[in-house]
Amino acid sequence: MQYTFSDKLAALKPSAIREIFKSLTDPTIISFAAGNPAAESFPVEELSRLSADIMDYIVSLVEATRNHSNVTLGVSPRGALALMRVSKGFAAADDRAYVTPDDVKCAAMYVLPHRMVLSSSAKVKKSAAKEIIESILDVVAVPTEGELGWYKGN
Repeated sequence: MQYTFSDKLAALKPSAIREIFKSLTDPTIISFAAGNPAAESFPVEELSRLSADIMDYIVSLVEATRNHSNVTLGVSPRGALALMRVSKGFAAADDRAYVTPDDVKCAAMYVLPHRMVLSSSAKVKKSAAKEIIESILDVVAVPTEGELGWYKGN
């Protein structure tokens, strides 16, 4: 039996994406392949931090793309990492050391649409990918202030 990349991707569990997030948010690891700058030029401790709830939110969004009826192949783990990085960038651009769900939502509209393979019926519609992301953002539960430690200064 021949396995394609999409078969392996579909079998990837959300916990695996969380493990990737943990390794990438470790301040002692600088990944030049991922585009992170050297610690001397941009202090790692100054990077926007990502709470566990925000990471779970990103994983839920990515999982929702994989389970959507109009998507043949959902967002990959690299897409999830890109969403995390762009969300951090939005937070940093807003002079914040933390990522909010709104940062993730805004970033999702730029990062996720082109990272999905749509079904043939969805490809007919030009704006289908963005509409799918919008529908996913409407459905996936957003972490609230009470669940997020950064609102309390933790």
